[in-house]
Amino acid sequence: MERVEQLLREELRIMEAKVTEPTDVTLARVARVRRRRRIRRIGALAGVAVVIATAALVGPMALRDHIPAAAATPVYSNELMRAIFQDEIGYVLQQRCTTTGKAKDCKAQLLVTTDGGQAWHPRYLPTEPGIAGPHRDRSGRALSLWMQRDELAVAGPDQRFWTSADNAITWREADSPRPEEPSDRMGVVDAREQAVFLSPPAGGFPPARDGGGQITAAGDGSFWLACSDRPCAMVTRDDGRSWVEVPVGSGAEPVDWVATLDGQTVYASVGAAVLRSTDRGFTWAEVARRPGSARSVAGVVTVDGTLVLTEGRDGTAFRLAAGTTELDPLRNIGPRTAYLYSSGTWLVASAGTEHRENSAPLGSIVAVSPDNGSTWQTLPPPPA
Repeated sequence: MERVEQLLREELRIMEAKVTEPTDVTLARVARVRRRRRIRRIGALAGVAVVIATAALVGPMALRDHIPAAAATPVYSNELMRAIFQDEIGYVLQQRCTTTGKAKDCKAQLLVTTDGGQAWHPRYLPTEPGIAGPHRDRSGRALSLWMQRDELAVAGPDQRFWTSADNAITWREADSPRPEEPSDRMGVVDAREQAVFLSPPAGGFPPARDGGGQITAAGDGSFWLACSDRPCAMVTRDDGRSWVEVPVGSGAEPVDWVATLDGQTVYASVGAAVLRSTDRGFTWAEVARRPGSARSVAGVVTVDGTLVLTEGRDGTAFRLAAGTTELDPLRNIGPRTAYLYSSGTWLVASAGTEHRENSAPLGSIVAVSPDNGSTWQTLPPPPA
């Protein structure tokens, strides 16, 4: 600032020597010049401040727009799709999946035994049955593997399917497509290992929950379903065209599940009590009580009339022999049993799905029993 004033004074001295204008007029003109310079200097500083502030605001936003979104963490899972047994012959279909975001990539494996489970052999599949659709019944059984008369059948995309008459050694594609599954009905597996599509009862099917909400198929063609919010069961004898509500027990607790082999002798789990009806559900009597307070997840009746039931994820399971009232604990059924069902003379217990967020090997998700639950065999998981 002092330097500026010195220059101005020098200019005044020169001008006074050359120009005869009054000194007060010259001083006023010089003051106006200084004022204009000061205004320009302040404006420049303000402009710089605005540029800095704008950069501070816009910079991070622009940077944020160019940062790529974090990639979704892959989730690895093993899933049991279906197990089918006929005497000494058994088929177990499972798959290993990698899910990243909404994308899911699966590779199926078919294990076959022809000697009652002494040895299991992986067999070739002509298609990926997982892409045929996620259709499963309430016991976790995929409808993409089934028995068609005496042949094993597996579904592929676009309603295509293949059959094998030699225990999955060779396959032949069917000449005609399989029928489309009706979207307004529930697919279930009947006592002959065939898919049946049931019309829903009034109000729809109760919600499924981790192995619960199972629909039990009986040998007489009936299907049984527990009411989820009241003490009753529902039964249909005409593939769901009509449903009859059957009261279960004398209290107000809802029913966890209903199990039957022939439609005549029926079991139900209500709280800790196990009830039995020998007259197709018209009357009920308590036959046993489970220890503890955990609710039972699933129950199934074997070919000799034995009831097997599980409490689910903790691996607790019991067996009630026909005509008895004592529950015997079962061993080696597996630590995580979400689904329990019978196939032929075998029992199948499954965790349904096991998953983790790293590619480390996953454990087995299925155990099978050829002797009504006395012994269990854990099957190897699908390869990574």
